[in-house]
Amino acid sequence: PPLGVGLAIYLPSAVTSPVVVGAIAGWLFDRAMKNKKHGEAASRLGVLVMSGFIVGESLFNVALAGLIVLTNKGEPLAIATGLGESAGMIIATAVGGAMVVALYRWSAKSARAIEA
Repeated sequence: PPLGVGLAIYLPSAVTSPVVVGAIAGWLFDRAMKNKKHGEAASRLGVLVMSGFIVGESLFNVALAGLIVLTNKGEPLAIATGLGESAGMIIATAVGGAMVVALYRWSAKSARAIEA
């Protein structure tokens, strides 16, 4: 689709990569829930949870921008550790991935309870 190609050319990969990963994760979740009795409810809950991630990230970035202006620091929430940037990114990716898996599992479990 032209929109996808245009966004991939216009936006940096740091912005588009999470969208691709999220789309693949959502597709895998929908595929796993497709033939289950509670599949429709699980898919809806999954969309709600992931929509909350998008809104939460947006609200956090607005609050972070305000904090940057108030403190006059470029990274007001930076935590000084002995780890390098790449190690921090790996840890953040692992924690984020674990959260997504846990929330998808919660969605499936909640859907089973709704349908029961």
